[in-house]
Amino acid sequence: MKPLLQRVYRQTIWHPEALPDAEFKYRNLWRVWLPVFDALSVWIGFLAVQYGSTLLNNMLPVVVIDIAGSIFTLAATLALVGVVFPGLFLAEIAGKVVMVSLLGTYSVIIWASFLDGEVQSGFVAGMLMLPLILPFAVLQIRGEEIKQRKTQAEGE
Repeated sequence: MKPLLQRVYRQTIWHPEALPDAEFKYRNLWRVWLPVFDALSVWIGFLAVQYGSTLLNNMLPVVVIDIAGSIFTLAATLALVGVVFPGLFLAEIAGKVVMVSLLGTYSVIIWASFLDGEVQSGFVAGMLMLPLILPFAVLQIRGEEIKQRKTQAEGE
């Protein structure tokens, strides 16, 4: 069992060789903050499925909210797996794209309701935009990494 666990550990972001020396200054982003963000996202998705959203319950059928919460939970789990196991970075990208899409849609729905006067809190609508920043930044970084890999492959 121990050799299996060691082999799995070698594949994680926490293994000392997981990050190149040049990325030393970003190690806490990859090893701490992104896993925490994605783990919290899994938990929040679970809460969405369990309890729904009072705000959205007034605007959408409950089944839509449950489906969106379930998809968000699965996407966050996929993103978490991709962060923890860097070799699965495409899973992280797929999960983050779905998460951003759902969070963005949620924000747009609330903004539209606020602008129509149905929802009184522009603060809530604005707060929903904050969780989009980190996944967008990660997607940009991953896109640059893919571009760099392609450039290196073409140069060989």
